[in-house]
Amino acid sequence: MLNKLTEQENEKGCQPLGAAIFLPAIFVFILGILLSQSAFHVSRSYEDERIRADFAQYAQTQSLRVQGLIEQSTMLSTSFAGLFEARTQPSREEYRQFANTVLEKHPEITAVHWAPRIPDTQRTHYEARLTSLGLAPLGIFDVSEEADTVVRAPSRQEYFPIFYAEPLEPNRKAVGLDPLARPFNTITIRDAAKNGTKDTTQPFPIVQDPDGPLAVAMYHPIYNNEKPINTQTERWNALKGYIILMLRPEILLLKLQDALSTRDIGMKLFDVSTEKPIQIYPRLGAGTVAADTTSPNADDTSPPSVKASFPLHVPGRTWILELHASPEFLSANRSQHPWLLLAALIALTLMIVVLMAKSSRHAKTLSALNAKLVERQKVLDELAYFDALTGLPNRLLLNDRLKIALSTEHRLDSFSAICVLDLDEFKEINDCYGHHVGDLVLKTVAKRLQSFLRESDTAARVGGDEFVLLLPGFSNGERLRELFLRIINGIAEPISLPNGIDSVQVSTSIGVALSDNNDRNIKAILQNADSAMYQAKRAGKGQYCVYGTDRASIAEVAD
Repeated sequence: MLNKLTEQENEKGCQPLGAAIFLPAIFVFILGILLSQSAFHVSRSYEDERIRADFAQYAQTQSLRVQGLIEQSTMLSTSFAGLFEARTQPSREEYRQFANTVLEKHPEITAVHWAPRIPDTQRTHYEARLTSLGLAPLGIFDVSEEADTVVRAPSRQEYFPIFYAEPLEPNRKAVGLDPLARPFNTITIRDAAKNGTKDTTQPFPIVQDPDGPLAVAMYHPIYNNEKPINTQTERWNALKGYIILMLRPEILLLKLQDALSTRDIGMKLFDVSTEKPIQIYPRLGAGTVAADTTSPNADDTSPPSVKASFPLHVPGRTWILELHASPEFLSANRSQHPWLLLAALIALTLMIVVLMAKSSRHAKTLSALNAKLVERQKVLDELAYFDALTGLPNRLLLNDRLKIALSTEHRLDSFSAICVLDLDEFKEINDCYGHHVGDLVLKTVAKRLQSFLRESDTAARVGGDEFVLLLPGFSNGERLRELFLRIINGIAEPISLPNGIDSVQVSTSIGVALSDNNDRNIKAILQNADSAMYQAKRAGKGQYCVYGTDRASIAEVAD
């Protein structure tokens, strides 16, 4: 009996001892699991944040590269327009040689066309010229919206057929096409001519390759310099034709495809200028445009945290570039640290501190690298604001300074003079001496302009041989008149050539527009100055002219 009682007491004594060991073990196990899970989620959160930051920075960099490529491509139309500044248009051979030089590094430019304005009375003559060259067997023709059907154009009051097409061989089918007959082109084309600006169409298939990548057409109007172009009606009446730059955005984007594919990043491009966005790249279906459209960000196959959209600007339209990361991108960029941390915390609590410190250092390193990338991008942005040849501000920086100057005038009770300068007979220098001498002339003119200006003034090169001066903070015009005379005389000084023997001489025509506190429309002021410049050219060149006058004194106008 005693032995049995002892055994019962022993059993009762063992129960609290077992519970004392088991319960703390359970508590430690649960606490360890909870701490491990908590640390795991914190580390995973840092990891996801790093991935999002890395993707956002990379995507922004790519969008800036695409915008830069677009701007480089669209500036080509200005170069071609320079061929038509003279009263007579260049020959087909001159046009071909210029195109071969300019388009060599721009595969995204499918073609650059010259489409003259032809009245119905001259149709037969132009068609005969094309036939003699083995081009346009139908004569002037129209094409369907899908670019798969061509028909001879019916008789109408006037035509804008493609007369020059370079490079010619891949674009033979386009010669003779009247783009104005396409319904979705009509408004864009006419607006470009009437407003005196570049304008771009919606994406569409082209007759040369209907099933290939979609293209957009940028229309650059060319005017008869002998006619006034101050109003929309005058500009339309003075219209000689169009430089048509055919850009295929898909080919432009493929320049980035290798870099993107190595990081498993997908890319889409949309035109969102209309109520219903149009997907440009990748093309959804051959022979379709409006029917196969998709809104940006509608594809939810990727989490929103790894998708980014950026606006791209082309003349007259807005595009959206969408970049999204694939699951492979997430896997490739997600490290094993959170899992290692989880396993280490279950084994030993001390590893929490070690691995968290490592994760923290890793996050700081990535942050520092991202900061360096941002600084590098800032340097690239600075370079984008200056002309590579002359070192002067370009159109982007000029517009920024115009906004600042015009916004402060009402506080300073002053006005600004915005001047457009164009070198007279500059094309002849290029033709006679070559482009290297032309570049020397442009750089010399830029230095001379800077020597005449104050620190608060801005001299910018906006294309070709065209410069713009921003002269803010004037309260009277007499100093301006003296300045313009010094500029005209200074630029007219001979420029020595590298051989040390010959020299060349250019003059400049200056168009001046004075700001008005009640009207700070930058675009309108620049157009007014441009109009005054052409008026100065017609007055004999080597002169200046104030917008709204025949040849008035600056002092009289400003005071």
